[in-house]
Order: sequence, then structure tokens, then C-alpha cells
Amino acid sequence: MAIVQAHLESYSEGFLDWGFDPKNINLAAHYKKEIPLEKLKAIKEESYRAVWWPNAVCTREPTAQNFFRRAAIKNIAGLTSAAYGDVTLALKMEPNNFEYVKLALKLSAMTGRITSGRILADKWADKIINCRDTELQNSIAFLAAVR
Repeated sequence: MAIVQAHLESYSEGFLDWGFDPKNINLAAHYKKEIPLEKLKAIKEESYRAVWWPNAVCTREPTAQNFFRRAAIKNIAGLTSAAYGDVTLALKMEPNNFEYVKLALKLSAMTGRITSGRILADKWADKIINCRDTELQNSIAFLAAVR
């Protein structure tokens, strides 16, 4: 068993120790702190480690855009509740950004945050009507249909 765990930890670079533990999900990989911020922002990672890069960026530069990017990456990784938390942070910093609103609405539907999703949808109804984003329209329909 120890051999299997050692192999998995070497493959995941410590993922089992702290990667997606809910209380540690926003940690940045310890060995990435020396990488300049601009290089961190440019990294294109396709594995579970993809969450670590934006964590490091958000730790060093907590802007709405960085929280939005981290939310999008968490969403792709299937961490929808954590993604919702990040996109709501981004919306608090930039409440008039429609890109943030669209992701927040999609995540509201996916995570069952019906009331907050409906409030946001009502506020942005004029822009939503003209939006051709199929996922957004499906999310809005779901939010409206749930009783």
C-alpha cells in the first residue's frame, strides 16, 4: 500500500496531501512561489495541477480577473462550488462585468443556488435575452423551471 501511495503522490505531486481537500483548495503549490507572476499567468496546464497555478496568481495578485480565471479553471476541473465562490468574489470586485455574470449564472444552476441565480438573472435580463450562449440560456431555463 505504501508503494502505491508513494507512486500516486509522485504522479500528483502531493495532490493527495492537500490538492483538493476543501479546507485547502485555494493553496498554491509550495514549489511555484519563485516563478514570476507573469510566467504563472501564461502557464497552460492540462492536469489537476491546473488549479495550483491560478491559486498562486490569486495569492499574489487578488484581482477580479484572476478570481474569474481561477473560477473558470475550477469549473473545468469539476469543482463547481469552489468555482462559484471565486466568481462571486470577482463579481463583488467588478459587479458590472457580464462575463462574470454569465459564469455565475451557469454555476448557480449547477450548484442549486436557485434564488441567487434568479436574482442575478432578473438584474441582467436585458443582456441575457440577446446573448447567444447556449449554456447560459439552458442555465436560465433551469433556474426558471425549478420550483
